[in-house]
Amino acid sequence: MKQTAVFLMLLGATLCAEAKEMPKVQTQAKTDASVLAPAAFKQPNRIYIENGRIAKAVADTQSIQLDPDKSTGSLYFIPLTKEQSSIFIISESGETHAVTISPKERLIAQTIALKDTKLPNPRSQLSSNDQSALPYEERVQRILRAIPSLSHEHAEVLKGTITDGYLIGNPVAAWRLLGLRLERYHLMNQTQETLQIREADFYRRGVVAVATESTSLKPKASADLWIIREDAS
Repeated sequence: MKQTAVFLMLLGATLCAEAKEMPKVQTQAKTDASVLAPAAFKQPNRIYIENGRIAKAVADTQSIQLDPDKSTGSLYFIPLTKEQSSIFIISESGETHAVTISPKERLIAQTIALKDTKLPNPRSQLSSNDQSALPYEERVQRILRAIPSLSHEHAEVLKGTITDGYLIGNPVAAWRLLGLRLERYHLMNQTQETLQIREADFYRRGVVAVATESTSLKPKASADLWIIREDAS
């Protein structure tokens, strides 16, 4: 399946935790690399991975208090002593980051941004055993990221066309993923004019997200349309 540039419009879903304003320390670490970063003493600070999620964090709990944020895959921590101490971060891709924290009294809360050198396999993120534990919007985003790696060997037959009045979507396939249903349609512009693809036109009861690989279609052109619905089964 070709890689698609997906334009996403979520229905009332935002990741508010990512919007917290904190000064940022940018770092890029190789596997098992060590990073030295300042942090506010006895105040909450934050660590996140720019192109991934934190799967596990280990530290001396006498020196640092850890508070993982499972909804965003980030980590909040509070230095309890003024001594330098390390946090070992393991990302979902399996990469390890050793972050040495240097607490400072006259420092406001800090955000430490790590960056993996290898990306996780998006398909592997769909194999969660505890699907109900994942936040709703996180499941939607995982499914969208995994679209290029989906196989039709594991797809279901999809029946019925969809239309917004001018564009006709022919059914291609469907997948049941993370408690939701992903449907793929092939949109065709059978008019003589360029038509805009408006994701909002395809929202119906039970639809939670709509994504397309193009925002407009020229006459006789086509594009994929992806719809994520609540799984009624």
